[in-house]
Amino acid sequence: MGSLSSLMSISAGALSAHAAALEITGKNITNANTPGYVRRQALLETRLLGRNQSGGVVFNGPMRMTDRFAVARVLGESGQFGAAEGRLLGLFGLEATLAPAGEGGISGRMNAFFSSATALGNNPNDPTARSAFLARAEEMGQSFRTASQGLTQRRSDLHGQASDVAGEVSSRLAQVADLNEKIAQAQALDDGAPDLRDKRDLLVREIGDRMGVQAIEEDDGSLTLLSSGTSLVTKGHSSTVTVGLDAQGGLAIGVKRGTGSVSDITSRVDMGTLGGIRQARDIDVVALQTDLDQLAYDTANAVNTTHAAGFGLDGVTGRNLFAPPAAVAGAASGFQVDPAMVGQPDRVAASSSALELPGGNGNALALAALASQSLGGLGEPAARMGALAGKLGIFQTSAQGSVELRSDTLAMAETSREQASGVSIEEEMADLTKFQRAFEASMRVLKVADELYAGLVRDL
Repeated sequence: MGSLSSLMSISAGALSAHAAALEITGKNITNANTPGYVRRQALLETRLLGRNQSGGVVFNGPMRMTDRFAVARVLGESGQFGAAEGRLLGLFGLEATLAPAGEGGISGRMNAFFSSATALGNNPNDPTARSAFLARAEEMGQSFRTASQGLTQRRSDLHGQASDVAGEVSSRLAQVADLNEKIAQAQALDDGAPDLRDKRDLLVREIGDRMGVQAIEEDDGSLTLLSSGTSLVTKGHSSTVTVGLDAQGGLAIGVKRGTGSVSDITSRVDMGTLGGIRQARDIDVVALQTDLDQLAYDTANAVNTTHAAGFGLDGVTGRNLFAPPAAVAGAASGFQVDPAMVGQPDRVAASSSALELPGGNGNALALAALASQSLGGLGEPAARMGALAGKLGIFQTSAQGSVELRSDTLAMAETSREQASGVSIEEEMADLTKFQRAFEASMRVLKVADELYAGLVRDL
């Protein structure tokens, strides 16, 4: 009787264990395509009844099949990819601002301006030629202002995007801290809380995409998150990522803790979407704006110097054609015809000598000749504008190349992680069959033991 009772207990335990294993396997299969899901493995162990006596099998819970080194690599690569993609998107479409197709861009307007100077040289007394020259001058100035405004607007847009990303990161940090507490409580009760860990891992990955992050698991099951040299989450406490502007108009990125103290991490933010936005906004676009301002400054000064050397129809000399820029910074945004020249074609200094008035075209030809002269010692106008457009192309090509490279390295890291954590339908179906057969075998053993037990009872 005792042996039969033991046999029934063993088979009943086996039924329970293999039923749990079947449930785990079914969950793996149904969640094969669930984002962030980590494959579970049923822990089946031998249960001992006594010394050197095997007591069948017992289900000891599910185990998440994860490789922390593979996960860390994915986090690192996702941060790199996020930075490359953020930079590329920040630069996308700027060619329409600096070098639009057709004659409406800076290059086209500069060519039209110098061509109008040539036309003025051919007809220095023609009011129409003089008016056209002033109109082309204003159009060239407008093209510089439009380009400058476009770059300024892009920086403003990227500031807004950076603020949005910081908000998304902060929200997820708070969720990770909340999950830390729940997982620590579950672990204290010997519950691995695999579903909570999956959710937390997915949040950490999303944070890494946006900012770049390192995750360290503590003994109590909580995660400590680090980024840019500072702590973002510790146990149940999370920080807030803030984005503002510094005195120079650059992004000011900080981490605000629960105590209210803020750490400036701007110079260390180079990962994730936030790092890519910062690169595009405060390095790439600033470089383009600086070159544009320098070109505007040199163009305005060169034209003004030449124009001031000539004489208007009224015999007056020393007039500027453009409003003199006070400094290189902001020269493009302030590029415009001098107010004293607006609507005054007779003041256009086409003649190089008062003795040649009302004729004389020497100064008009000198203005036209600027098209083939080095401005500020940095190259001819067309070459300077070409170099500016070329710099944008270099930035975009570099960003695109980084996106492609990081896409490949991220895919490799994810493949490595999937080998440890991903669900293989073929393997799970094989396990399903294996556990099903074990379950059926345990059921047969229990049935036989029950029949034997029943027969013994009848014989008593």
